[in-house]
Amino acid sequence: MILMEKIYLSLIDGFEFEELCKNIFKRLNIGSVERTPLTNDKGKDLIIYTPEGKIFVECKHHLNHVIGRPVIQKLHSAVISENAIKGYVVTSGKFSINAIKHAKTLEPHIELVDIIKLKEIAFSVGIDIHLSPIDDTPENDIQILSFIVNNSIFKSKFIRWLSSKLKSEPKPVKSFIKKIDRKIELFPIYRIDYHIDYVCKTSAHVLNREIGDFYYFIDGIKGNIIDDKIAKIIDKKIKGNMIIKYSDINFKKDVNNIIPTKKSVALLSQLHSKAYDHIIQSHTTIQRYWGNNNVYYEKICKPTKKSIFIKNINLIYLPIEIINVLFGTNNKTTKKGMKIIEKDIINPLLIEDNFFVCDICKKRIEETPYVCNECGAITHPPIVGLFGQSKKSHGFHCEICGRTLCRNHAYYYKQYFLFRKTVCENCARKMERKNKKIYSYKNNQLVKFG
Repeated sequence: MILMEKIYLSLIDGFEFEELCKNIFKRLNIGSVERTPLTNDKGKDLIIYTPEGKIFVECKHHLNHVIGRPVIQKLHSAVISENAIKGYVVTSGKFSINAIKHAKTLEPHIELVDIIKLKEIAFSVGIDIHLSPIDDTPENDIQILSFIVNNSIFKSKFIRWLSSKLKSEPKPVKSFIKKIDRKIELFPIYRIDYHIDYVCKTSAHVLNREIGDFYYFIDGIKGNIIDDKIAKIIDKKIKGNMIIKYSDINFKKDVNNIIPTKKSVALLSQLHSKAYDHIIQSHTTIQRYWGNNNVYYEKICKPTKKSIFIKNINLIYLPIEIINVLFGTNNKTTKKGMKIIEKDIINPLLIEDNFFVCDICKKRIEETPYVCNECGAITHPPIVGLFGQSKKSHGFHCEICGRTLCRNHAYYYKQYFLFRKTVCENCARKMERKNKKIYSYKNNQLVKFG
């Protein structure tokens, strides 16, 4: 599924409507398209240069208004006086009966494109026109960035990923996973596409020229610019056409717990006006140059609103997966959670979690966490000092059998007076029978197993 460009007519002005029409005719490949000057356009806004001759286009952005006969007459006069082969009048409204009848009698021909026809033509070239944010895609057709919809497949991939992130010996990580609950929150993201074409110059120098198409992503709830890491994931999925429809999800067979996040229509209305401020700011530069008088100058090069055309504000939903895991042993389990975004199949991006948090100190673990094979606690890995694993460690491993442990289930005995050897309970009992004095890391006291 390809992501369509989406335009809301209620959010654009007449200047932007002309740019929209220019973009549509350009994609129709009739010929090269150029805009006429903003003033004194002589009844035409666009000129299309075809092998057969010129075509004039007059653009009228009047939502819910009726275009009358005088507009058609004015364009027809321009077509005749400048030897064009035909003309188009394009409107976001509709035409009066007199205007339609009059156009049918004219030669060269003047073609009328009302809102209905405009939407059809635009859709054929990849532009989805809506009157306003309220006139939007039905919920069952909302566009969602792809994710693993089948719960069974997801859980299998998730367990494999989690196993690669934790150290557990000798038991596998999956033996501590008692239950996985998964919810999908559909988070609204707006992709704003725009074209910029501006020149920054002095009377003697061109300091900067910028022309091209750009885009950025906006948080659909708070209106903030999306974090770079998340933006890269979104961008990769859009470029790879990794998009599904809400209606494509089989709720009985696949994921059965989706929480759609409602977008704010008011926010979308604000985004269009705020977008110009953001674009202008992000393309503003300071240019330094030598003047003809050998003086060094600085000039702030700032694009104007007229040099920017917002081509598209497209709503797409980012699946944020809320995962709750019942983790531990048959005797003791802890509920641990995380929020992830699927970056690829086995390497999600963690955006929030209390899973990789030490059960001893309650602080986040940056290194590879240890899983205690006695109680299922998740801890920091051991701190290794000069005399062995440090007494300050929260996680340990048995230096005889390799079992991973938390400090509540780790023991040690002394070697050569100064050195400590860390052991699990089973190995501690064996060493006790060999007359070794066994100490607990939990309270640093002598232990008698008997």
